[in-house]
Amino acid sequence: MVKMSRLFEKIRNSPLNSPKHSKLEEKVKAGDSNYENLGPELLSKGVTFYPKYLGCTEVCEYTGERVTAQAIRKIIAMARKQDISLVRVALTISLRGIRMIELSSLQKLLEVSIYRVSYCSTDATFDHVFGFICTNSDSKLECHAFICPKKKMAQEITLTIAEAFNLAYDYWKQYHRRKRKVVSGAGGGGGEGGVDQGGAGGTNYSSTRKLVNFNFV
Repeated sequence: MVKMSRLFEKIRNSPLNSPKHSKLEEKVKAGDSNYENLGPELLSKGVTFYPKYLGCTEVCEYTGERVTAQAIRKIIAMARKQDISLVRVALTISLRGIRMIELSSLQKLLEVSIYRVSYCSTDATFDHVFGFICTNSDSKLECHAFICPKKKMAQEITLTIAEAFNLAYDYWKQYHRRKRKVVSGAGGGGGEGGVDQGGAGGTNYSSTRKLVNFNFV
């Protein structure tokens, strides 16, 4: 598994911070949206959506619009070629991670830690489709794709994944700040001791914008 600090660094350096993302956040919040009610308490319990699962494929990069779009096209092509009936799933997103349960059989199809998710995006061509990249249990990168009955649901799910990651990342930073304070205090150094990592106050949506990419017509 990739070290947490390396994974976060890759996401922070992702070139996805654009005004378009902020506008879409406002757009989704303004409507009848689950995202408007998100917060630590709700995300700790989990937010569940009901899309259909298209499938997954391996990818070679942690983040990027191009790699996600290519993976989604490949997954859709495979689904069409196999001519299979897509299953509806319960996709629960929380601070712990993403869990996918097939509704008809109640079989767990996927459970991945939020820290293993490195990118999520709605698709520019198929606007009802979204996908996320994660590291699986074999330390391989894979993209999972889903199709929603409405474009807005795809946007909401992508925002929810991003917000869960953002909150989990903030908690991760706070934990390591406290840990450094304890070590610094035990060593008698006190004061600075490398306590701060990225300044005072939460990053709120800045990390979200860099994790998530939206494409809409």
